Amino acid sequence: MVTDGNFNNFSITQNITRSTINNPLFPQEGSRFSLSLQATLPYSLFNDKPYADLPIEERFKWLEYHKWRFTAEWYTTLIGKLTLKTEAKIGMIGAYNKERSAFPPSSASSWEATASTISNSGSLTARTSSPCGAMRSPTWTET
Repeated sequence: MVTDGNFNNFSITQNITRSTINNPLFPQEGSRFSLSLQATLPYSLFNDKPYADLPIEERFKWLEYHKWRFTAEWYTTLIGKLTLKTEAKIGMIGAYNKERSAFPPSSASSWEATASTISNSGSLTARTSSPCGAMRSPTWTET
């Protein structure tokens, strides 16, 4: 369990969307499908370190993962401006190396919810983050 430490999360996100909604602010009919991939470089594949033997702070200094999300939305007009929105979402996260998981072992509820973000048009992001995808403090604390 990590009780104190820092980690680096440098990721690139690509999003592909198809939309037939009639109004982007208040859609009443149509559909929108979106597939996104957020990925880091597979740092552990670039070196010969024995990740199973390294301390947790060193093993997870650079996070590596690939995260996939698919979202489908349908809008149907019922009566007048009354609209029914039907939505389905699914996602998965994976690791590149079997000797280490995608994130360090920790309880997400014990992390502080503050961080800084550096982004470039939302497509290239360097940030501090947590296993659940929300931005978190770069220091782990356990209560």
